[in-house]
Amino acid sequence: TWGYKVGILHGERTHQERKRSLSAFREGRYQILVATDIAARGLDITDLDVVINYDIPHVKHDFIHRVGRTGRAGKEGVAVTLVSPDEIEQLNDLHKVLGSRIKEVILPEYAPKEVKARGFLLHAPQRRKKSASAKREASAPRPGMNKKGKKRKTTKRDGFKAFDAAKKTKETQSKKRGRGRK
Repeated sequence: TWGYKVGILHGERTHQERKRSLSAFREGRYQILVATDIAARGLDITDLDVVINYDIPHVKHDFIHRVGRTGRAGKEGVAVTLVSPDEIEQLNDLHKVLGSRIKEVILPEYAPKEVKARGFLLHAPQRRKKSASAKREASAPRPGMNKKGKKRKTTKRDGFKAFDAAKKTKETQSKKRGRGRK
């Protein structure tokens, strides 16, 4: 953290841990507060000068919630969003949602020197041989299947709702009526 004290807010921290981090940040014991979108919603921090977005949010309206933490009550604030070349399309979508363009500053010292081509796997990785128990497990019939891997017929005891013993075809019903009567 290069000498900065950092607090964190995310959904896997308990409510008490999040409260302590937020209090410490408000009191100045933390100079930086790192928060996920979920944890940052609804935060009210006075005198927040800068919000840095590590990425463009997947839900574009979350951007407004993120940058809305700074410059409150008529005060000045700065929001910085780091954008990689892969995120240009997302940035353009964000411009549409906002109805205006965000001022872009290209930092040549951080620009990629060259774009590396994606490689291809020329051979399949060697697979591990399955143990005897794994082979038996793989060949064992799954629930609802017979030994040959075909679906077995359902019966009333299976609890299959579509099977209704009370509904018989007309042919079956007529045969039953004829029993015992001659």
